[in-house]
Amino acid sequence: MDIQNHYPKNFYFIRLLARVMDLTLIYSLVQALELVSESFDFNTLLLYFVYNIIVIGVSGRTLGKFAFSIYVGGLDEGFPGYLKNIIREILVIVLSPILFLNVLTISNLALHDRLLKTKVIFDER
Repeated sequence: MDIQNHYPKNFYFIRLLARVMDLTLIYSLVQALELVSESFDFNTLLLYFVYNIIVIGVSGRTLGKFAFSIYVGGLDEGFPGYLKNIIREILVIVLSPILFLNVLTISNLALHDRLLKTKVIFDER
């Protein structure tokens, strides 16, 4: 079975859970850092944004995506790279008010993925 064309029925929910897991991880890290160092004020969303860019740029997966066996790839295979991933994460933030519309479409590609020719792939391995 081709992993690029097989998606579970609840694929958008899996993607959302992976993001929530990553955000929870980063939030917990920020809280721990602020307890240890009272002189620094860490921005959770900024750290989350940087975390996504670096980790997805290197491996295509965050810890949340790894836990749910999904990764980000380009339509031409391989990882999207840092520049495309920066734009992708900005689009996720900008388009977040309308991302729920993705569930109504037939395609498994979210709007930000369609615009940048990336995809989140379910890895059955």
